[in-house]
Amino acid sequence: MEFKAAIFDFDGTIADSMPMWSDFASRFVTHLGGVPREGLNKLVNAMSVQEAEIYLQREYFPHMTLEKIIEKTDLYVMERYKKGFAPKEGIENFVKKLSQKGVSMAISTATDREPVSLALSALGLSDYFKCIVTCTDAGVGKSSSPAVFDLTLEKIGAKKEDAIIFEDSFYAAKTAKEAGYCVAGIFDEFSSSKKADMQAICDYYFDDFYKAEEALL
Repeated sequence: MEFKAAIFDFDGTIADSMPMWSDFASRFVTHLGGVPREGLNKLVNAMSVQEAEIYLQREYFPHMTLEKIIEKTDLYVMERYKKGFAPKEGIENFVKKLSQKGVSMAISTATDREPVSLALSALGLSDYFKCIVTCTDAGVGKSSSPAVFDLTLEKIGAKKEDAIIFEDSFYAAKTAKEAGYCVAGIFDEFSSSKKADMQAICDYYFDDFYKAEEALL
């Protein structure tokens, strides 16, 4: 396949960071002295950070302002992202080769820009990406709208028909595919229960970026 632009999710696609997010909401609520209810993590994991902060403030900490919850969330996330994460297998060589081919690359993520930027720098990959666009920028999460992908394309000056999206999340991949994007699914242990679903809806599906390199480059 020939493509001129590549949009990557960050957590679970570029970085092996999903274990941190799998129980983030319940750990955060406990950290602030609350008692998480059953199903909280699954519910929050489908939201953008902004949506999650609004929900947690309303449902668990109505005595705190939303601004205070955002402040505490930012601090909690930043401390973890500063430590860095392991890269997904083959990602370094893959983006290097895309860069050599002149492919424009960007990140579309539900995580806030600053922690992603820190983690990306720790991986030594910052120079490959033109921008980081978040679901907060788009005003809506990936599970309900392709807005963050559309905004990313706009920022890098690319057309949908010339782009490919790399995602580990079934719900994000489904949104992108239904919006007419070419989608490459990337395996992540966190979303392994949706592997068959991913394989069914994605144009491509790879266990790692070594396989993606073999097939696409």
